[in-house]
Amino acid sequence: MKLEKIGHIDLPYAYGVAAGGNYAYIACKSKGVFAVDISDPARPAQVAQIAEPEMDARRLFLDGTRLYVAGFAGGLYIYDISIPNSPKLLGRYHESLVNNLFVSGRTAYLAGRSLLILDVSDPSKPSLKGAYTNAAQKDDGYQSVWVSGVAVYAGTNSGELHIIDASRPHSPVLRSKYFNPGTPGHQPWVWGIKVCGERAYLADWGAGLIVLDVSDPKNPRELGVFTGGSDGPGEYGAVVENGIAYIANGWGALTVADVSDPGNITLLGEFNPPSTSYTDIAKLGKLILCPNNGSPQGLDIIRADIG
Repeated sequence: MKLEKIGHIDLPYAYGVAAGGNYAYIACKSKGVFAVDISDPARPAQVAQIAEPEMDARRLFLDGTRLYVAGFAGGLYIYDISIPNSPKLLGRYHESLVNNLFVSGRTAYLAGRSLLILDVSDPSKPSLKGAYTNAAQKDDGYQSVWVSGVAVYAGTNSGELHIIDASRPHSPVLRSKYFNPGTPGHQPWVWGIKVCGERAYLADWGAGLIVLDVSDPKNPRELGVFTGGSDGPGEYGAVVENGIAYIANGWGALTVADVSDPGNITLLGEFNPPSTSYTDIAKLGKLILCPNNGSPQGLDIIRADIG
C-alpha cells in the first residue's frame, strides 16, 4: 500500500469534509464552509465560502446538488450547490449543539443533545418529525449518526452506540446499546459511524475502529477491534470499501487496514506526517481527502495505491 500526499490547500480550522465530482466541501467551524475545486488534485483551488454568523460548521452531508451542514451553534443549513462557486441557502432549522447529521431521502437526522428527526422535503421549511433523548446520559448527547433502513445508529460522547428504531419517526424507540470502554488513557467517544450491510464500523476515540455484526439490531455483536497504527486509537472517521478501511486519526495518521476478516484486522499502510490531526475523511476513487486540524490547517489530498 502506497500513500502519497499530492495536494494541500490552507483553510482555517478545517474539521469536516464531503466530496463529489470535482469538488470538496470543508467544514471549518467558525469560518463556515469552503468549496474547493479538486479537478487537479495537485492544485486544489477555493471557489466559494459559505459564512453564516451563527453556523460553526462541524460536519457535512452531500446529496446530489444539496449540501447539508451541521452547525454546532446554528443548527441545520441546506444549500443548493448546483453552481459550486455560488452556493444558495435554501433553508435552515434552528438548533444548538448539533454535532453531526445524516440525510436519507426526505428526512434529516441531527446528532446533538438529542437525536432529532426532520422532514426536509421542503428545504425552505425543515420541520421536526420526532426526537429521541438519551435520558440516561442527557449531558453527553450524540456525536455521530448513520441511518440504514428504519434503523438509526447514534454514537454518544461517552462511547455508546445506540440502535434506534425510527419506523415511526414521531416516536423513535431504543432497541439496543453497545459499549467498548476503550484503552487506558483514552476516553471512549464514538466520532464516526459507517454501516455496510450487516456490519457497522465505529470510529471510536478510545478504542479505535470497532467492527460490529448488526444483523440483529436488538443484539449488536462485536467482531473485532483495530486499535490503530503507530499513534494508537484516536479515530475520528472511516470510509470502508471492499473490505478495506481508510481511517482518520486525530493524533495524526491516515491508516489503512484490511477489515475483511474482522477477527484478524491487519494494517496495510499509514501516512503520518508530524503535527497532523485528521478529523474526518472522504474518498473519491484513489483520492483520500482529510481535513487537517493540526499544522498546517487545511485539506490534505492523499493518493492511495493498493498495488
